Amino acid sequence: MRHTLLAAFTVFALAGAAAAAQDDFALQKAYNDRLIAMDDSAAAHVELAKWCEQQGLAERALVHWQEALFRDPTSAEAKRALGLNSPVAAKAAEPTLAPPQDPAFQERQRAYADQIRQIAWRYLVPTNAEAWAEGRNRILSMNDPAAVEPLNRILSLGPVEHRLLEAEALAGIPGDEARQALVRMILTENSKSAFLAAIERLRSRADSDRVGPLLAALDAPTEVRRRAAYALGELRAASAIPALIAHLRAPEARTVTVTERVEPMGMFSGTIIPYVADVHPIVSDHAVAFDPVIGYIGSGVSVGSTAGPQEVTVEKTKIKLVEQPAVLEALKKITGQDFGYNLFQWRQWQYQLERDRAAQPDAAPNPNPGAPGAGGAGAPGQ
Repeated sequence: MRHTLLAAFTVFALAGAAAAAQDDFALQKAYNDRLIAMDDSAAAHVELAKWCEQQGLAERALVHWQEALFRDPTSAEAKRALGLNSPVAAKAAEPTLAPPQDPAFQERQRAYADQIRQIAWRYLVPTNAEAWAEGRNRILSMNDPAAVEPLNRILSLGPVEHRLLEAEALAGIPGDEARQALVRMILTENSKSAFLAAIERLRSRADSDRVGPLLAALDAPTEVRRRAAYALGELRAASAIPALIAHLRAPEARTVTVTERVEPMGMFSGTIIPYVADVHPIVSDHAVAFDPVIGYIGSGVSVGSTAGPQEVTVEKTKIKLVEQPAVLEALKKITGQDFGYNLFQWRQWQYQLERDRAAQPDAAPNPNPGAPGAGGAGAPGQ
């Protein structure tokens, strides 16, 4: 493993100007010292990710959060940092690898890791066009699923050019491992260009299910949901229409500050029993929450106060249905329609579309007649 870390250090050193532009020399040296000295455990990557965040190295922190999650898929800290607290979204973003009991597969992984480190060290220098072309050809010649994990682990540590090459390589590797790795890039990649490249490479694949993990990610926290919705729109995924309609509004917890009038309490001797006097339901297509109203029943003797009602400021956590612009833009791109956040009109349109398809079972599905819908918001800012 020490050789892996030394190789990662070498890749950053060869990046030259790109690394120097991000960090000053002292900060870069401090990072490299920690990188070389650390072990390859999930806990070590978590600690280095936290240190990178404290130093303002957001991109490198993201790499180590991803590495931590790869080594420990149950890491709560890594999931929280990557916005994958939803169990469904976390499952969608995790790579699917060969069973650990397959020694032949693991041996091929180790062999590919050695090859990729050598290629990165000798050829993948963005400033040397001739060497880069040779290194790129060697990377793209790897079409074995066993190459997916080392490609992701080694190239993700380099500059954005390495991640663009990783996405290109994954597009040509068959199997679930490469597809899941591309979905993982879409949901977590920090570079806008690499994020868009991962979407385009996923589009180019011939997998029977390219959108399933992205649909699952619609139940994730806001940032992951936004990335998944944008990708679904770019893929023109007609099968995603019902799920996107259901997620036009999503329940989110919001802390609000309110001013309340309360009656000052006098002296009381007895028992006070709280009870739920009423509930205020908050409903969406796929979630229901309740805001309880608490009442009190007193039994005993009290002495009132003459101070009168008082105003106090308190913080409350409320569940609100929040409109999702990225989901609406995806629907517009896929369907060519724009009903805003009116779920009733979207459902009517969907029902009519399904009726038309049932009446013409031999016709090819075409949820987006004519030109695509208005472009709206661009790619999620990275």
